[in-house]
Amino acid sequence: VGSQLVLLALSTRHSVALCLRHTPFRFSAREAALHEAVFAKHHVSLEEFHALLTLNGARWARVAPGERRALAHEGAPARELVLLASGEGVAEASRGGVQLESLAPGALVGERGLSAFDCAADSDAAAVCDALSPVTVTCVGPLEYVSWPKRALVQHLAARPGARACIMALVAQDESRKLRAAEGKLVADEQ
Repeated sequence: VGSQLVLLALSTRHSVALCLRHTPFRFSAREAALHEAVFAKHHVSLEEFHALLTLNGARWARVAPGERRALAHEGAPARELVLLASGEGVAEASRGGVQLESLAPGALVGERGLSAFDCAADSDAAAVCDALSPVTVTCVGPLEYVSWPKRALVQHLAARPGARACIMALVAQDESRKLRAAEGKLVADEQ
């Protein structure tokens, strides 16, 4: 069974690589790696992935080795959705100066409010974009991330239901992981 899983994983990776080579879109190595590691799992098409990467205001950023950068501030509006893409650096979430968890590549920052987003209600866009961050997230490089302005992302998702479903699945998975981590920390603190 284990060897079959390894073969299946290699086959899937090879298929994704072939698709990325034979698409009208050109992806850099880091974009292809991000699609394979995060977006392909949520069935985000190459077309939709390209649309997300080229969304107005979307940007890649690199945190140099040893550099510290805040990605979110506790109590401040989180106006960007940040996806940690790669790197050996550390991203830590804290509240009130107490470290809550370390975030790994694939984790989201600033997703608060997105899970309750309803494309049918105009007021939701403001609520999502003005949602306050419950934590401060600081990273120390080397680390790369991609970010999107929430307002542009919300408008994009409202116009593309398929993309919205995929991104909501990504947000739900991330929130679930964070809740499990918080629950584990509470149990450990009680013991």
